[in-house]
Amino acid sequence: MTLLLRDHPGDRTLGYTLRGLRAAPEGFGGPYDGGWAADRVLLGSLLKAAREMLGDGRWVVTAEDRAAISTLGLDQAPAYDYPSAPAPGDPGHPSLLQRAHHVAHMSGVLRAAAARVPRDERGFRPPMEMVMTGATAVGMEAVATELDALWTGTELSCQDWEDEHVPDALRQAIASAEDNFDTLAAFFRELTASG
Repeated sequence: MTLLLRDHPGDRTLGYTLRGLRAAPEGFGGPYDGGWAADRVLLGSLLKAAREMLGDGRWVVTAEDRAAISTLGLDQAPAYDYPSAPAPGDPGHPSLLQRAHHVAHMSGVLRAAAARVPRDERGFRPPMEMVMTGATAVGMEAVATELDALWTGTELSCQDWEDEHVPDALRQAIASAEDNFDTLAAFFRELTASG
């Protein structure tokens, strides 16, 4: 722990350090505690398997699949409406806090949609459920809530607040989750264009 604390400037808090540890690329938080780097690999392998199942006919995209895709909102630009925008004149719009909330929201939407996808006749998870679940950012809801509490009542500029509370690993985790959503959206565009 001493080594990890030495990697950060002296004014970093324990909370900052813990957020960095939780968001480490190979750290905790992924579906198999492999971190967001493992999440990216997992999503890639799930998409590869789904494409193979499409190619050999084991998966036929249904009207229900297309309806689920259209309700997700991945084909629309993100609405960074919560929390309210940083004070006028602050750089970095949307803020990292807004982006974290968007990632948390979309992760919840994907999990809810995946839970509604019925199992196949043998009880197996269908490809649609697997790819939606594979794109979620596990644990981002807790991080967004924690950051939200730190943001409330702050008098810092957006940039100063981000520098004080958002470690690089968390910035990378948010960006990685956004990339996963973009990758999933591109896959879904392929599915809807082919039908």
